[in-house]
Amino acid sequence: MFASDGPYAALRAYEAELLKVRDNLQVLEDHYRRTEGENAALWGRA
Repeated sequence: MFASDGPYAALRAYEAELLKVRDNLQVLEDHYRRTEGENAALWGRA
């Protein structure tokens, strides 16, 4: 078994943090694309 404060646990925590960052970036990208699509439609450049 691995120690709860060992290198494996640190890597798992780092992985979890990276996944959160990835998910947050996806939310931001989705919002950006939606907003830009709305702006393009509003200004007639769809």
